[in-house]
Amino acid sequence: MYNTFRTIVFITSSFIIFLLYPLIQQLTYLLLAYSFEKIMTPTILVEVYKAVVFILSLLTFAILQIIIRTLLNHKYSKNNSIMTYPITSFSFGDKIIYYIIPFLIYILPLFQRSYLNEVILLRIILFITTIALFRIILGFSKKRTHVYFLKEGIIIKGLDLRLDLPLTTAFFNSSGYYPYTKLQHYLFRDTALELKLPAESGKLVMSISEEEKQELQQFLVMMNIPEGSTQDDI
Repeated sequence: MYNTFRTIVFITSSFIIFLLYPLIQQLTYLLLAYSFEKIMTPTILVEVYKAVVFILSLLTFAILQIIIRTLLNHKYSKNNSIMTYPITSFSFGDKIIYYIIPFLIYILPLFQRSYLNEVILLRIILFITTIALFRIILGFSKKRTHVYFLKEGIIIKGLDLRLDLPLTTAFFNSSGYYPYTKLQHYLFRDTALELKLPAESGKLVMSISEEEKQELQQFLVMMNIPEGSTQDDI
């Protein structure tokens, strides 16, 4: 169920970005040619052009995923939420994608062929700049992604700019809708609530305060979700 949803979002986003890519290239070329052609050498301009096209394409793909997820989950409105909590974090896997792709784009080619020293230096600078930009974007995105308790299930949504690739079956705070009937158990951990999904599907973890635990526990019991234990993670 969950991977089917992710696959639909991924394939649709990929198809749209494929259609938009020539437009992104053209707009980037016009912007850079008009603004920097006289102050950059052709070699430097080409490297900057490739970097801007890459960043814009990746972010456009992430935004398309948000739009498609929102359209597919339009009937689960957060305006009808009973309770709302921020997610604790993004998984390491969610973040590493944003670091691996720039490495493959900027750094790996440096080991495969010879480049001018100025190109090598520029690529290293672009790599560091891109990583810093993506870290800021992921931090901003996490703060604007929340867990909403609805009448019949939970939905995680917001400005979630993670690249959701359907490569694994494990979920960690993945955006989408989760019926209460599909939750295996709940577990309180200090200032967090963990909701386990069936089998090895993953989990949803949200930040809560000590004062909110009792109210949340009563609600989860009412939804017939059993309490788990730390032994369930072993």
